[in-house]
Amino acid sequence: MAQLSSIFVGERKTQQPGTQDLDSYITFDIGFQQKFNFGGLNWKAETYCNNFTGANYEEQAGYEMPKYVWGFLLSA
Repeated sequence: MAQLSSIFVGERKTQQPGTQDLDSYITFDIGFQQKFNFGGLNWKAETYCNNFTGANYEEQAGYEMPKYVWGFLLSA
């Protein structure tokens, strides 16, 4: 299975006096999942990347979000 998602957040004001408004941003996430049998057990392997386009953005003023977040999960 393949997954693709996106989030768009428009320009917004901050709650801190004297700070600039936050710019709008869009992020894209992608993931892949595969189920299989091995050693008599049902397994699932997943890999994902959040913000795979590397957008620079802040959800809260003054706190930059990571450029990429990668992960891998293996479960039985």
